[in-house]
Amino acid sequence: MQFCFVYLPKDWSDPTKVAKAFAIGKLESEAASNLLERVTQQVVLTLTEAVRRRGMKPFLTHEALAKGLFNRGFASGSDGWQEETINLADNRLVL
Repeated sequence: MQFCFVYLPKDWSDPTKVAKAFAIGKLESEAASNLLERVTQQVVLTLTEAVRRRGMKPFLTHEALAKGLFNRGFASGSDGWQEETINLADNRLVL
């Protein structure tokens, strides 16, 4: 199965509308919205392959995706470490 990107309307950036459209929960809709709007295509492809190999449950949660851990600009550091731990547009992830 090949993962492909398709054009999605602007409403897909709103997790509430995604949840309503697919009758899914808050975490799932926020995860979907982040993957479609805030995570680079290369990272989405890498995550897709990792989940395909390992399975979603033991590897990745909707909560992690909903919190934006893979979003461009997400910083996992605090107290002056944000700049050193930011997810950059070049797909270098620091977790």
